Amino acid sequence: MELTALLNVGAFAAVAAAAFNGMIVLIATRVRGGATYPTAQEQLLTVLLHMAVGIGLGWVFWVSWGFTAIIAVPWWQRGMTFALTVWGVTCVPAIVQLASTRAVPWRTAVGTAAQWLVSIVAVGLACAWSWQRGNF
Repeated sequence: MELTALLNVGAFAAVAAAAFNGMIVLIATRVRGGATYPTAQEQLLTVLLHMAVGIGLGWVFWVSWGFTAIIAVPWWQRGMTFALTVWGVTCVPAIVQLASTRAVPWRTAVGTAAQWLVSIVAVGLACAWSWQRGNF
C-alpha cells in the first residue's frame, strides 16, 4: 500500500474518532448536569492532535515493515527506534492535550509520559531482540 494512502486513511480515521469522542464528552457533560463544555479552541486542538496521531500511526504502520528489514544495525537500535517512534506518535500528543487544557499539571503529564516511555521502550527492545533471535 502506498504511503500517502495510509497517511490519508490514518488522518480520516482519527478525525472521525475525535468527532465521535467529542459527541460522547458533550453528551456525558449534559447527562451529569455540567455547565462547562469544551471551548471551540479546545475542540479544534483535540481534532488536530487526533489527526496528527492518525497520520503518525499510518506512517508507523507503513514504516514498521522497514524496521524488520533493517539488518545493518544492532537489534537494540532497531528496538529503540521503533519504541521512540511509537511513543512520539501516541504519548506526546496526549500529554500536550492534557497539559494545555490544564486538565492535569505539567509535572503529572511528564511523569505519565515517562512511565509510558519506559513501557514502550521495554516492548520495543523485547520485540527487536526476539526478532533478532528468531524466537517469535
